[in-house]
Amino acid sequence: MFFLAVFAAVVTEELGMQTMVTLRVAAWLIDTAWYLIIAVLISTGPVLAYLQRYDHVVNTLMAALLLLLGVISLRREFA
Repeated sequence: MFFLAVFAAVVTEELGMQTMVTLRVAAWLIDTAWYLIIAVLISTGPVLAYLQRYDHVVNTLMAALLLLLGVISLRREFA
């Protein structure tokens, strides 16, 4: 959604194929770099130790969040 919002203002029908490909590659590189940075930060050092120490809390919060999202989806589907 972020890239869609950013590129919606920039992308027009008049742009050439090379510009469109460059924009797509740039978006892919930025997105990939972001996820790699987050993965490295979470899987090493003090963040990993914190997550391991409080894994039961993290798992419980994630389960509650997913349950809430499921209930919201079902309510929208059958409302």
